[in-house]
Formats: sequence, structure tokens, C-alpha cells
Amino acid sequence: MFANREAFFKKRIEAIVANRIAPRVTAARKMLLAAAGMAAIGAPMLIGLWHAPSGNAQSQEKLVFEVASIKRVDPATQGGGLFRWRPG
Repeated sequence: MFANREAFFKKRIEAIVANRIAPRVTAARKMLLAAAGMAAIGAPMLIGLWHAPSGNAQSQEKLVFEVASIKRVDPATQGGGLFRWRPG
């Protein structure tokens, strides 16, 4: 049995290397494959464009930011939490 399987794989590899499998794909099949690929990519894109919300890309209201500051922390006043933050 092993010898038969070995011979099968040897013939299979020779067929792949000799490119005897590709001629079975006709022009009609290639076009069908190309159409299926374009539909698989294009359909979700078209559905996304169709269901896209219409509106302004950015709001017209003025944005307001808060100020952040960095201050030194006294290690003696730190509370006991789950994590201990240490400098360095």
C-alpha cells in the first residue's frame, strides 16, 4: 500500500510541475472566477456605501479642551491601592 501511495504522489508532483492541471481552466471558467472575486469584494463595499450615514464629516461646534497638569506626589501621602507606582 505504501508503494502505491508513493507512486501516486510522485505522479501527482510530476503533473503539478509539468503544469498539466492548469489547461483544464478554460477562459469561461477564468471569467466566472474573476466575476465571483469582484462580486465578493465589490458587494460589501457597495452595501457599505449605500448604508453610509449622510451628514457632515465634522461637527460645526467649537471644541473645548480641559487643561492637564503634572504635579509631584509625596510618597508618604499615597494611599494603599492594588498597584504601587514608584519613580524610575
